Amino acid sequence: MSADDGFIELRLNRQDELAGENFWPSFTDIMTTVVMIFLMVMVVLVMYNMELVRDLQSSIEKERIAQETARATGEEKESIAMRLHAAENELAQLYARLKRSEEVRSQQLAAIEKQSATLDEQSKSLQQQAAQITSLSSERDGLQRRSAQLGTELQTATSQLQAVTAQLAAGRQATTQLEQSLAAAQSRQDGLSTELAAARTTIADQRRELDQSRDRLQKSERSLAAVENEFSELRIKYDKLVRPARSPAGRHAVEVRYGKSGGGYTIRFREGDSGEYADLSRDKLEQRLAKLKAEHPEGLYVRVVIPDGSGLSFSEAWEFTNQMHRGYDYYFQEGSAPGATVPVQIPSGGQR
Repeated sequence: MSADDGFIELRLNRQDELAGENFWPSFTDIMTTVVMIFLMVMVVLVMYNMELVRDLQSSIEKERIAQETARATGEEKESIAMRLHAAENELAQLYARLKRSEEVRSQQLAAIEKQSATLDEQSKSLQQQAAQITSLSSERDGLQRRSAQLGTELQTATSQLQAVTAQLAAGRQATTQLEQSLAAAQSRQDGLSTELAAARTTIADQRRELDQSRDRLQKSERSLAAVENEFSELRIKYDKLVRPARSPAGRHAVEVRYGKSGGGYTIRFREGDSGEYADLSRDKLEQRLAKLKAEHPEGLYVRVVIPDGSGLSFSEAWEFTNQMHRGYDYYFQEGSAPGATVPVQIPSGGQR
């Protein structure tokens, strides 16, 4: 049977239609490629426009944040002052709690020492009773040997039967008494062992309580240290908000270049922002700065420069910069808190 299920084909030009069917797939592929290229270009343009919109929104948001930051500076200052007052109150409360904890710990230590002394006395008494029990056991063994000896004599000496019988009865009576004494001593030893175990349990409980008290005290000390650190940070932030920024305006400026060469340190010094540098030793530099500090009551502005390739480590540059600032710079002389420092970054060729 044919593809038309036996029906007669009545359409005209069927062969021409079959011959033209190969044109459309190629045309469809070309149009699909053109549409895909158009869609890809549209996607790229849309993504680029979205990126531009995001950049614009980010710029607007940054401007708004800058305005809000300028407005919130006053509010932050007041908030820091309130937090500082609250931290001072909390610090006073922690000091009071720490004092009470120390008093409780002293009382507990005294009670533990008293109980330890009582336990030592009980241990000595127990040792004495154990020695007495050992002595009674030895006497009992001797009496038992004596009883055996008396039995032998009873068998060999019938003539002394009555005397030996009396002696044997006395020995048995003494043995009975010794056994009763031994039983009583053993009972007393058991009671003392029970008391000793109870005393050890009590001491263990008290030691656990003491350890818990020590843990609470350590936690209180750590909390106090954390509050003190927060108080110091708040104080530094408060001083930074109140004090003006460090500036050479109205100060006598000097410049110190510090480096390392050939295993030794090099120091170059000049006054102002221009002029020739002078090579100085550390002692000469400090003498020169001390003299300038005395001659200029308005204060010195000490600029420390670590040049490129100075050969210095971070700690060496940090120590030298802090010593120069704390010793001679006006900003660290006027109303600075004891030990106050300003974070120093040391980029290549940077100034301080």
